Amino acid sequence: MLYIRMINRTTFLMIVAALVIAFSLYIKKRDNSELRLIKNSKKETLFKTIDFFTIFAIGVGLRVYRFAGVPEGISQDGVMSAMDAKALATYGTDRFGTFMPVHLQGWTYGQQSSLLAYMMVPFVKALGLNVLAMRLPQLIISIIGMVMIYVCIKSFLGKNAGLIAMAFTAINPWHFMQSRWAIDCNVFPHFFIIGFALLMAFVKSRKKAPLFVSMAFFGLSMYGYGVSFFFVPIFLLIACIYLLSDKLIKWIDVLWCVLVYFLVSGPEYIVMILNYFKLPTIKTPFFTMQYFPESVRSNDLLISSGNVLAQLKANFKCLLDVTIFQRNLDTWDVYSEFTTIYKCSIPLLLAGLIICVWKIFKDKEKRGPYALILFYYVASLILGLLVNDTNIERLNVIQYANILLIAVAMDFAVRHFKANVIVLGVTYLALSVIFINAYYIYAEERIHPYMFVDFKEALECAKEQDADRYFITPDAQFEGAKQTSEIISLFVFDVDSHYQRNTSDCTLEKGIPYDERYKYVNVDSANDLKKGEVCVFRLKEDNIFDNQSDIEVKTFGSYGVAIRK
Repeated sequence: MLYIRMINRTTFLMIVAALVIAFSLYIKKRDNSELRLIKNSKKETLFKTIDFFTIFAIGVGLRVYRFAGVPEGISQDGVMSAMDAKALATYGTDRFGTFMPVHLQGWTYGQQSSLLAYMMVPFVKALGLNVLAMRLPQLIISIIGMVMIYVCIKSFLGKNAGLIAMAFTAINPWHFMQSRWAIDCNVFPHFFIIGFALLMAFVKSRKKAPLFVSMAFFGLSMYGYGVSFFFVPIFLLIACIYLLSDKLIKWIDVLWCVLVYFLVSGPEYIVMILNYFKLPTIKTPFFTMQYFPESVRSNDLLISSGNVLAQLKANFKCLLDVTIFQRNLDTWDVYSEFTTIYKCSIPLLLAGLIICVWKIFKDKEKRGPYALILFYYVASLILGLLVNDTNIERLNVIQYANILLIAVAMDFAVRHFKANVIVLGVTYLALSVIFINAYYIYAEERIHPYMFVDFKEALECAKEQDADRYFITPDAQFEGAKQTSEIISLFVFDVDSHYQRNTSDCTLEKGIPYDERYKYVNVDSANDLKKGEVCVFRLKEDNIFDNQSDIEVKTFGSYGVAIRK
């Protein structure tokens, strides 16, 4: 049955792809009286516009298809952002009551970047608290990132190269998978690539407006992920030195760039300073810069390691696995068989690096864009060494650098032998069809274990009972992981943040305080479950609710819902 499904879906996608290609060729070859009146240059512009929107439509269509349903379930980090977004939309505070926080409180032992939560606010406001509202910001910013790749490559290699780059991004495994669910760290590379595209536009046009606007987006990217502090400043410093040495900017431009960058990112830097020096929280009329006394996130950094050399060696190995060898990658953001870029792209990635280095030394007139791409990649490698146990998520910003380098190599191959466009097109079309099929077929096996699918369904069943009291297992993620069970329950039950904190202005559900209505404990005996109460529990071989005539049990995978009649 599995093979039949794969063959059917593959055949369908291949037919659709063939129709799209045939239509594009038909449009280009059509020779009616209206097109004959258009000059050749205008024809080329029209055709490339059609090509752009064809590729754009394919990229969007792939990401929108079954968007809210695949992958099923929700992630605990995405849910945290959504709950903060709901509180911000309703009260202007996070779920803990902090007014407009610059940085969010995650678990009691950590912090969480705030950009995704603020992006969710209008969607939660308009659509309510649900999976669609939670995922839409990631989808939209990913689509923008796909277009920014086109802008980057087009700015110095032309429209055809830009179209090739956008087409590769549209079917890139990492870009496709991360766009379909919500986690705060994955918005970081998209905001960075917007800034990078604007910087490339400045190098091409020498107009200052794109340069200064790029600094605003680089500043915004600092709110996307904590590792940005060990990447964005390094990249900007290297880029600044180069742009000054090549006389593309002046010192006055540097000062304006620094001003714009810190005007946008300054509050986030202050939060980091407060937490490094353990200084008290700063409240302003516009936002709050918070000290997190129980944070342990600094332990993820090389400089905080007990044995720096041993950790550096381990980080180097992880970096090679993520970048060159493309192994040990199987998570919710990549399938190991396809890797982040398809395994056959590794030679193109290396070729792109060689071309950039060669252009920097051999073509001083046009080396600017190649230098910036190389600096982007090098800064990503430095980040991989500074962050312990680098994985796909911690080094997600390198993925756009990979795409840019591969696009440079593809353009080089096509320019020097035009038949390569057929070779590359057929190869990646076939790979993308196989990958998309595998994604939908194996999503349940590969991704669902990370997404609490069964637990969410059990909670939704429990919610339908509208019980007076809910007993919910604290073992959803692992034994004793009460915070994970609670944050997912808050999302499913759409619990108001004021009600959860039992503030003086909250409205009690059924007149019962939150701590009395929602209990995150395992019930020891069936007798502990009273009439009008519901228990969500993990299934075992011998469950306490078995053979209880007055208790109805519904099962959802590895979870059960016990309802006292």
